Amino acid sequence: MNAPSTVTFYMEPPLRESARKGAHNFIRRVANVIERAGLEVRYRDFGARGAPAGQGASLSHMKAPPDDQGLTFRRVYHYPFWQIEQTAERWAWDVAQAAFTPDPDPAEAQRFFAFWQQRLFNEQTQKAKRGGFVYVPLQ
Repeated sequence: MNAPSTVTFYMEPPLRESARKGAHNFIRRVANVIERAGLEVRYRDFGARGAPAGQGASLSHMKAPPDDQGLTFRRVYHYPFWQIEQTAERWAWDVAQAAFTPDPDPAEAQRFFAFWQQRLFNEQTQKAKRGGFVYVPLQ
């Protein structure tokens, strides 16, 4: 089997256009890595039923890869976090199957939490209060 010379991104038309222009940060970074590896990057729309079968190395946005040479990518919960997996079924991802084992030294987790809490919610965290409803996305 020959190594692929092209990696095709399959996605929705608005996202494809953003990626082609280099305006989508995550896709641009992944494409740069692919190109530095000496491969060509192509951007294609999903067909009526998703990506066409058997087209070689690919990355599909939130849909099943077209074959065993493809991967799925999607934003996870909140920008800027993304995941690249073999399947579009999130419940089958390694992270979903992994047991939670907290680090015995919580300093790094506390630093990570404080940074993203401030970056994402800024002064809103000071207005939070106990009581009422809690929104919990069931993904």
